[in-house]
Amino acid sequence: MITLVIIGMFMFFIAGIWLIVNAIRHRPKKWLVICLLAGLLFSTIGSFNAANDDQIVEKDQQIAKLTKEKTTLQAELTSTKEENAALVAKETARKEKSEEKQRQLAEKKQAEKDKKEAKELAKAEREAKAIAAKKEKVARKQVQAAEKEKQEQATKEKAAEKSVASSSQKSTSSPKTTTATPEKHGAIKGSVNKIYHVPGSTYYDRTTNVVQWFNTVEEAEAAGYRAPKR
Repeated sequence: MITLVIIGMFMFFIAGIWLIVNAIRHRPKKWLVICLLAGLLFSTIGSFNAANDDQIVEKDQQIAKLTKEKTTLQAELTSTKEENAALVAKETARKEKSEEKQRQLAEKKQAEKDKKEAKELAKAEREAKAIAAKKEKVARKQVQAAEKEKQEQATKEKAAEKSVASSSQKSTSSPKTTTATPEKHGAIKGSVNKIYHVPGSTYYDRTTNVVQWFNTVEEAEAAGYRAPKR
């Protein structure tokens, strides 16, 4: 297009000069007029095409600019999507880590609770066993004490019986000694150790060291006697 403009201008310039020269000489040539018009036409067409070329170049530049902006926006969009995906992944990892910590904490608390309950249960079982053993020990001691008291009672009664028998023998062998056998007034025997025995009791027939007889239990207790433990 620029070439046409140059050619047109050149032809228009040459034709103009020749036209002027011929006009001075009063010999105008038709072909000069034709060249002048052709140069003018070429110049006009070239100018129009040049304007179109400028518009095309401008549009191409605008298209290139828009394309570049579009590419930039697409790159930014891609980068934003990647950043968003990274943030989502990071948040997901954080939540999973937090949930894992909470789960571990709950398991730890439950384990501590179970351990504490097991410890308290074991302690309660030990205390229960200790109490049972203590009760058994106390009961055993009570049985032993009762057996010992029974043996002591039997020993005392035997000693008293021997003492009475010895006294009776001495009274019988000595005419000057007064008989110490108590006068019988009832069926209840009162021994020398202040214990009364009713007929049918365990030691009734065994008790020979009788120092007093009673008709009723009330009489014996009023006199300071007590019932045997067995």
